[in-house]
Amino acid sequence: MTGLTLDDLKAFAGQSCFIELEASLMMPLMYFVYGEAPADPRDIAATMRAVGPEHCVIVSDLGQLYSPLPVEGLRTYVAMLLKCGLSAKEIGLMLRRNPARILGLD
Repeated sequence: MTGLTLDDLKAFAGQSCFIELEASLMMPLMYFVYGEAPADPRDIAATMRAVGPEHCVIVSDLGQLYSPLPVEGLRTYVAMLLKCGLSAKEIGLMLRRNPARILGLD
């Protein structure tokens, strides 16, 4: 949605930025709301691998009237990422550890 390339994301990660990758990007209703086709979870997983899970944060960005409940959407997102070959350790890093670091809770 941002128009950033993979090289852009890597450059930001190289400057100690976290890259937020949202479950909402894969929701079919994204087309009706933003005119964008839903993202392929395999592409999102490939981006996470390329940038490095240590630089990524997983969020739902859900809760709108037209989308699933945030907890259910995040659960589905995690299941898709596991099917795409990311490990539970990598997902835990992006879902728990990195957000805790951002908040100073590490």
